[in-house]
Amino acid sequence: PIPNGFSLSVKANVNNLGQVYLAGPIPVAGGLTPQADAITNVGIAANRITLDPGDTVELYITNADLVAILGSAAGNSVDILVEQ
Repeated sequence: PIPNGFSLSVKANVNNLGQVYLAGPIPVAGGLTPQADAITNVGIAANRITLDPGDTVELYITNADLVAILGSAAGNSVDILVEQ
């Protein structure tokens, strides 16, 4: 869990060879859990956030398991921090 007043900071590595996609638990048909919805949504362009290499996003969410992350190229990575 992420405490109230804290955020999840996700930064795409500056050396990534492509974009990184993030998605949350927007309900989708057939989704069984918020985590399953996030995994489905990361594959849908209209339902995800796109980070270019070096981009950062702050997410004010209650739990990191509500976010799915997918790289557009093998070996892409992100740094994740919980910040106040």
